[in-house]
Formats: sequence, structure tokens, C-alpha cells
Amino acid sequence: PDAGYSGSGGRCISWSHDCTAYLGQTSVRGGQTSGNGGFVEVSGKVNLAFQGTVDASAPRGTSGSLLLDPEIIEIQPGGESPQDNELTDGQILANDTGPGPIYFISGAVLEDLSGDINLVLEASDRITLRSNLSDNRLELKPGTGTVRFEINGVNGSSNGGGIIDVENMNDTIVTNGRPLSIIGPKLALGNLSTAANDATLDGGNILLRTLDPANNGDSTIVVGNINTVGNELSGNVNIISAASVTLEGLVQTGDPNTSTVGGNVRI
Repeated sequence: PDAGYSGSGGRCISWSHDCTAYLGQTSVRGGQTSGNGGFVEVSGKVNLAFQGTVDASAPRGTSGSLLLDPEIIEIQPGGESPQDNELTDGQILANDTGPGPIYFISGAVLEDLSGDINLVLEASDRITLRSNLSDNRLELKPGTGTVRFEINGVNGSSNGGGIIDVENMNDTIVTNGRPLSIIGPKLALGNLSTAANDATLDGGNILLRTLDPANNGDSTIVVGNINTVGNELSGNVNIISAASVTLEGLVQTGDPNTSTVGGNVRI
């Protein structure tokens, strides 16, 4: 339910042991004068079809969350993919399935989301950013929201799972000052930029972390260039690996030609 005049929105959970088809509307808005957006979960243990709407906005607070949780997420080039409508409130999470075990999301829809939404893409098996992006960039809008990619399964599965994979190492994930976290058993990434693109923005922090040293002996992190430069403050970089870390580019957390305060780097 909505909060009304003040306070945070409520919680609404729709869950079934078999198949859930969600075609309705749910509103868990924060209060008109204060409070954050609420929490909505739509889940089906076997299948999930999501074609409704959710409003978890907060005019005087932080937007809330919509949880959907597939096994596999693939981010594709182009303007449309089958599960794009499930990103309206910014989150897809693991443990449930959609029309199949793979959720296909277009890069264009991700790029069009409000920068004030906390964007969470979570899968139990793998997340893949497909190659052939038109400009070699997945560029998200600036704003107050955070960005998180995460595998919540332990080792993934036999079909290439347990990995967050950017197929083309020349591709760049750009958050325009928003903090970025990428967490999973194995990370094979391209370039990452949380640098500011506006004179009023600071650079965002970056966290890269592999969690499980038992991922078939391979819990490595491979990443290209990293840039967290801000206009006043630059972001910090934390890279935590259960195995090895390979940097295939430069890490830039400051600009010697400006008065920007540089960020810290911890590996």
C-alpha cells in the first residue's frame, strides 16, 4: 500500500509454487512529504509472466524495489527484448524463472531507465553482456541510484554459469557517476567507467568481488580500463578476488590537471 501523507511504502509479495501470471497494478509509493518507496516481489517457482505495472516511487525519498529473479540474464544490443517490461522499477533478481530460464533484456531499455532507480540485475547462474553494441557502450543515465550486477548462486551450472561476462573486452559499462558493484563467482569484464559527465557530479565507487573459491578452481577477475574521475571527488576502486586479478588496462581515479580529489585503489 501507499504511505499517504508521510512514511515509506509498504510490502506486497505475490508468490506461487508453480506459475505466476502478473497482469495487474501494484502501488507502494512513499509519502508525499517524507519516506521511501516500498517493496514488491512477483515470483513463481516454475514460471513467471510479468506484464503488469508497479509504482514504487518516492517524491521525497528513495525509490523502492521490484524483485524478479531469473536463472540467466542476457543483455542484448538493439532496442527490444522479450523481458524488457520487467525493468520498469529497476530490478531483476535471481531464483525464479520467466517464460524460460533466460531473461533477454535490451541495452536500450537499460539505458533509458531513470538514473534515480537502484538498478539490480541478479541471476542464479550467469549474466552476459552480448557483443555488437552499436557504440561499444552500455551507458546508464546519471542520478542518485546505485547499479549492481550479481550472481547469487554458488557455482553456476554446467551451461557456462557462475560468471558475469562481457563478451567484447572493448565494451564499456558507463554509469555517469553512479556507484557500481559487480559480484559473482567469476568476472570477465570489459571497461568500467563511473566517471562524472557533469560539473556537479562526483565519480562513483566501484566494487568488483568474487565470492566462491570453489568455482571449479576459477574465481578470477579480468577487467579492462577503470575510470572513476569526478569533478570534485573521484570514486574508490575495491577489487576483491578469491583467486587472481588481471588488469588489462589503466586504473584512473584522479586527474593531475584539475583540483579533483583522487580516489583510493585497493586490490
